[in-house]
Amino acid sequence: MANAVIATANMYMDKVVITPYLLAKTAILADPAKFQYSLYGKNTLVREVVGGVAGAYRPSTGFSGFNSGGSVTWSQFTAPHDRMLHDRIDAIDEFNSILQGMTPSGVVLNQATWRNFSAELDATTISTIFNAVPPQNVFENNASGYEVTADKVFQTLNNIKKNIFDAGYEDAVAVFVDSDTFANIRTAIFSNYGLANPAVLSVVVGDREGLEVKLDVYKFDNLLLIPVPKNRMVSDVILYDGTTAGQEAGGWVADPSAKAINILAVPLEASALSIRHVVANLAVPLAFANFNFSQVNAALADISKIYGNAVQIENIGINQSGDQFAFMNRVLYGAVVFDTWKKTIFAVTEPAA
Repeated sequence: MANAVIATANMYMDKVVITPYLLAKTAILADPAKFQYSLYGKNTLVREVVGGVAGAYRPSTGFSGFNSGGSVTWSQFTAPHDRMLHDRIDAIDEFNSILQGMTPSGVVLNQATWRNFSAELDATTISTIFNAVPPQNVFENNASGYEVTADKVFQTLNNIKKNIFDAGYEDAVAVFVDSDTFANIRTAIFSNYGLANPAVLSVVVGDREGLEVKLDVYKFDNLLLIPVPKNRMVSDVILYDGTTAGQEAGGWVADPSAKAINILAVPLEASALSIRHVVANLAVPLAFANFNFSQVNAALADISKIYGNAVQIENIGINQSGDQFAFMNRVLYGAVVFDTWKKTIFAVTEPAA
């Protein structure tokens, strides 16, 4: 049974670290290279790179008197969302699954919880980025050149691509598209065989810093078209705390006054998503009272180092409150939008009511 605890702990940690990246549509923005996590620190540092410009070289003065003005700045970033996930599974139910040689039920339950959390992660990230978009970069979908009907959606995408190019950005762009608009894109593809040419439009799987982001998306030139469930594409989100009257269910809802977003085009250099698992505890039933947890704790500490302190494992120990396995997670997360690149983000919304 002791080996089962170690296996459970290892599978649990794997789910905690990987699941948000596999299930959240906005995970393509999660770039660990842009963040520096301190051990136990609530604040992180985020890196913003600004390129310089050229000046005239004068033989008489050489390289003195002018510098390009480029910079690499590490700024303090406090993740705006501090959330917990707490799953519990009865000891007898878990023992039965372990004895049957099945994946522990608690691990499967925790993965399902993270699946639900991915919707919150997407909604808050979309909202944060949208609210940083310059007003002149936001268009209603009834405006000429920014309509999202099947016969005009590719013209809209082409106009967005042109706008981003004119704003000084040429690399990959994550284009989050609500499900209705994405259906129109697919209709346009099916009805216009020229767009189905893989030289023009192809299906790709995203990858960020070695973390496989399982998104089958259409790549239209440098635009990565990512379908997002319609209810996550909103301008404002309310997070339920799980205790306040009316919020006992936890989770999130769209603000009643929120705008519906059809398209949000985000150059990969313009924003980054930080997901930090500050605490990940595993409590086991009293049946393990004589079990030495030092081996498991040492293994989990090594995992923390591998992920650059993005995951800080506190402990694995006896559940003092019930005959249960308990999976406890505390996660600090949020998106940052870089001032230098705000001008390159564009959005299309539903017309005002």
